[in-house]
Amino acid sequence: MIFMHQGYQFEFLRGEGPDPEVWTYSEGDAEPSRVYIRFTDWLETNVRQQKEAWARLVPWYKAEQQKPSDERRVYFYRHHPDGSVTDEL
Repeated sequence: MIFMHQGYQFEFLRGEGPDPEVWTYSEGDAEPSRVYIRFTDWLETNVRQQKEAWARLVPWYKAEQQKPSDERRVYFYRHHPDGSVTDEL
């Protein structure tokens, strides 16, 4: 298994060789289905999607950091090993 979402959706490798197919199964599906002919296709797609998401999130995150604390829509905290929590913005 290479991906799982909340226990009801799975993506997994199927086949032989150095670059096997990627298949998916979701709860309620009659049977698994192939979504990528090669694992490298799946990997490239996921990298591209994550890069696009970060490209949207980074400017938003930086803008939130610049706001006064009483105007922020989201708060980001760091939980330290000693159990303490600090405001990161």
